[in-house]
Amino acid sequence: MFDREKSNNELKTFDVEVNTNSENSNENESKGNVIKKNKITVLLTVLACVFIGGFLFHKSFQLQEIEEQTQLHDDTHKVIFVPLDEMTINLKNGAGNNITWLRIKVVLEVKGKNNYNVVSQLTPKIVDIFQTYLKELRQSDLEGSFGIYKIKNEMMMRINTVIYPAAINEILFQEIIVQTI
Repeated sequence: MFDREKSNNELKTFDVEVNTNSENSNENESKGNVIKKNKITVLLTVLACVFIGGFLFHKSFQLQEIEEQTQLHDDTHKVIFVPLDEMTINLKNGAGNNITWLRIKVVLEVKGKNNYNVVSQLTPKIVDIFQTYLKELRQSDLEGSFGIYKIKNEMMMRINTVIYPAAINEILFQEIIVQTI
């Protein structure tokens, strides 16, 4: 019996050992599953971060392009006024001994910085165009609103021809004084 007990103990011990091994294998399997789940979770988190980072990077470039286009659009459509110096011109005499003077103050309206830069560089030429044209006028040419309108259109045509491809949008007369002595 002693042997039997011994063998039963061994069996029991063996059974216990087997049970212990099966518990260890279950623990190892569960640890392996947890590790696999952790790896999958980490992988999905990394992929999500890469995707979100790429998306935000792409959007930042789109926003930068939109900002540049908006700024370019604002610069090309921004109205800028270019004042010219006051000019005093001796008008052409009609019949008679009277001398007629014209004092005029003009502002040019341009759109965009490019047009402004061209007009600023060519201001002496623009002033010369004004003076040579106005010296050929008589006092009767300046009478009434139609006379001023005619001068404005003629000057716009002449100035736009000189500064092409840039252009002025409008000529604004701030002061027009005709004096006969």
